[in-house]
Amino acid sequence: MASLLRLPSLLSPSKPLLRRRLPAARLSASASRGQASSAAGAAAPAATETRGGDREGQVTPRSVDFNAWYTDVIAAAELADYGPVRGTMVIRPYGYAIWESIQVNIVDVEKRKQWLRSRMLLHAL
Repeated sequence: MASLLRLPSLLSPSKPLLRRRLPAARLSASASRGQASSAAGAAAPAATETRGGDREGQVTPRSVDFNAWYTDVIAAAELADYGPVRGTMVIRPYGYAIWESIQVNIVDVEKRKQWLRSRMLLHAL
């Protein structure tokens, strides 16, 4: 039973890395088809590769769709991966380090505000 429940390792290749390898296989397959029909011209396979709607490696502009932009940035920076359960994400080490620094900065700001409030209260008395 325990062998069936295997959690993804943080050191294993991430899903974005695995997805990046997949288009190369598609390109090689389309290139071999392009070689078979090389009589049509050398520029024809290149035009179909860029026109195919495959947006791997591209980031949606923030002004167009903020949600897609945020997801694209997280995936491109490899800060988090999609989890084994639908709708979950696994935070990778660099993503967690950024999250911790954000939390530390927020706590520091709140402590400073509290310190200033106590100082102002002491001066008011």
